[in-house]
Amino acid sequence: MKWDRNKQTRKPIHPGRTNPSKPLVRRSSVFEPGTKPKTLDHVVTWFREREAPCGHCRERDGTISLWFHGRLGRAKAEYLLEKKPVGSYLVRLSLKTWGYTISVKTYTDVKHFLVDVPSGGRYQFLGPKQRQFRSLNELLAFYRYNIIMM
Repeated sequence: MKWDRNKQTRKPIHPGRTNPSKPLVRRSSVFEPGTKPKTLDHVVTWFREREAPCGHCRERDGTISLWFHGRLGRAKAEYLLEKKPVGSYLVRLSLKTWGYTISVKTYTDVKHFLVDVPSGGRYQFLGPKQRQFRSLNELLAFYRYNIIMM
């Protein structure tokens, strides 16, 4: 989305798309039947069209956050974190939901937590009755100082 200061509305930008009014991917919760991403390419497209334009996974100066690793598999995430201190983490795109996976180094191994981004645009860990946040950065900031209870 691109902010148009004159009209005070957001205008979608879809370069090369013949029908920009039709969404390329559906942004829905994993709990809704038939809405799980089919391929990693769908997830990357979702990220590029919905998340990146809003500044998610970027610092205030526009650079990509050091904790964001994009298209990174589970095994590679575990490898990158295995020698890091307990509490170290990275964020990667998830293939299981329209959202992210946060991989966290614990005392014994690396744990992986799914972050769902349902249609309402609230960020939450996958599961019932999870605390919701307005952004991924807000979720990460909260759990830097609070224990993840699943």
